[in-house]
Amino acid sequence: MNCMPVTSFTVPKQHPNNFERFIKVEAYKQGATHYSVHITDETWKGLPIAGEVDAYFCQKKEDRPAAPQQQTQPQLPVYIINNNNNNNNNN
Repeated sequence: MNCMPVTSFTVPKQHPNNFERFIKVEAYKQGATHYSVHITDETWKGLPIAGEVDAYFCQKKEDRPAAPQQQTQPQLPVYIINNNNNNNNNN
């Protein structure tokens, strides 16, 4: 994958149930597709409540150039019908 750093932000102290949700919303607002979390504070149970986040925008790396699209129907000759030569000779 080809990733570029987008931004870094701090997650303020909050309830552990909101920690991951806050990161996902903030990363989405910044245009990031992936993130890395560095936890700076935890509850006594080991749940994260504050931290630093590095956000990245990543794209899949193409291994080979896209092949030209194949036609699904055989190429038929094109005929033009000329309807202007009606040969209506009203004498």
